[in-house]
Amino acid sequence: MLELNCKQKSIKMIFTHTWNNETVFHEAYVPEGTFFNVAIREVTEGGDPVEDFVDYDPFHGASDDQLTKICDDIYDYLLLAALGK
Repeated sequence: MLELNCKQKSIKMIFTHTWNNETVFHEAYVPEGTFFNVAIREVTEGGDPVEDFVDYDPFHGASDDQLTKICDDIYDYLLLAALGK
């Protein structure tokens, strides 16, 4: 029997993207115990929260294609970092 043990790192980062021709900042992390979603919220340039964290599930996407691309980029980066790659 094969047993897979992965130690997940807790990593929280702020990302900068352009959305609707404006620079936006997102704080995001992979919630402990899960690899298939990421918690994301918009923050100011200084890191102060603009909104509460929401869970992003890459299987369902976001409310529009441009936002889905941003969230997918964040998800991919954090997932690789959490897995220690």
